[in-house]
Amino acid sequence: MLQTVPRHSHLALGVGSDPSSATVTLPLSASGAQLLLGGLGQGTFTLSVTGTYMGQPVSETAQVAVVPYQVKFTNLPSTLGVGVTGYASATLTPQAPGSSTLWMILPESPRNAISSQMLLQSSDSSVATVQTNFGQSSSVQTFSYTLTALRTGAVNFAFPASAPVPFASAGFSLTVVPATINFGVATIRIPTGTRLTLYPVSVYPYAPSSALKAVRLRVVPAVCLIETSNGSGTDETADFTSGYGVAISAPNGAVHSSGRRFGRRSGPHFPPFA
Repeated sequence: MLQTVPRHSHLALGVGSDPSSATVTLPLSASGAQLLLGGLGQGTFTLSVTGTYMGQPVSETAQVAVVPYQVKFTNLPSTLGVGVTGYASATLTPQAPGSSTLWMILPESPRNAISSQMLLQSSDSSVATVQTNFGQSSSVQTFSYTLTALRTGAVNFAFPASAPVPFASAGFSLTVVPATINFGVATIRIPTGTRLTLYPVSVYPYAPSSALKAVRLRVVPAVCLIETSNGSGTDETADFTSGYGVAISAPNGAVHSSGRRFGRRSGPHFPPFA
């Protein structure tokens, strides 16, 4: 039998299920049975093991410290384009009492009873939504979050008021902007009789990868030709998902970025790019 001594409401025990009791029995016949400890409040407690093993009495104790932890967000996107899916993560680091070398940090994960209280929430789900993904049990627990930008605007992400104390001040903000595709330069100059190849230098976090499927390119005025795998002209739609760029040729002169416009022909989140 295992129990906390004295019996404390801040440390719960369980076998193969969410910890909820101060005393449990761990049968030797339960192959692979796992003792679970649930921290319900801070403090240092004594875990007592009593019983028999191979006909011999057993009586052992161990100290268990339930400690606070620090919640820190990492890999945060401050800006996302409409239609983009971004990711963030939060690390929960236990604050061991005294010298951390005197304690063994046990693998941990959220208790089922409070997991719903540890879900990140969006202040405006019409601007961006969030999905919480709990990590596997580990000594340093990490949660990951999937963020989906739906329309332009500003949104805050925070935990509900019922969340454990370390989460109360944790959160971050996100700005959702119109989706854009970046070709890496502000001005393009092409000598007469030459050609160059264009390819987007980056997509994330300003446009979803699906935006590369059909990118409309126009030359205004029509002094250059746009060459794609589907043909050439002054108003063409290119598919950049194949890994190939488009060629711009200048048989009659040069074109500047002020005369170049980019757009996407279709899709719910993508007005023409300027």
